[in-house]
Amino acid sequence: MVRNKVVLEPMHDLADDEGIPLIVTLVDGTEVAFLLRHPGWRQSDGADQQVDVFKDPESYASMRKGKVAVVFKVKNTHAQKPWSLKSARLVTKDGGHARAVAIRVTAREIPVGSSGVVAAVVDSSAFMEEGVLTSLFLEIYRQDGLRQAFVQLDPALLAR
Repeated sequence: MVRNKVVLEPMHDLADDEGIPLIVTLVDGTEVAFLLRHPGWRQSDGADQQVDVFKDPESYASMRKGKVAVVFKVKNTHAQKPWSLKSARLVTKDGGHARAVAIRVTAREIPVGSSGVVAAVVDSSAFMEEGVLTSLFLEIYRQDGLRQAFVQLDPALLAR
């Protein structure tokens, strides 16, 4: 546990057909069930990387937009190879300190001539460095390791 987060790291990779049942018990005794799957598992087009749990889903805290999202439309213009996401990197502008970012891609691969969407969501806490709001750099790398996108995220986005 890190502050109010639970981080899970498997001891070994899960097979495509493996799942780990997880029950999280909140302080008040409420139990929330999850089924952890291999990242390549596709029933509803992907697995969640971050989940926020609120006792009352209609509460102000659960509705409050404390995140910044960036959406990229990617068109594969390569003549022969499909496009896929290799990695994403989020760092502070001044210190280059790594920050967490949740990434979702509409498809594992984008066929030649087709388009897809890459979405990145950043929590407001990522903008804090030593108690001061700072800008972030988001980098998106495609399958061959080349940087596909580079975006500066200004903390003023949090107010919108």
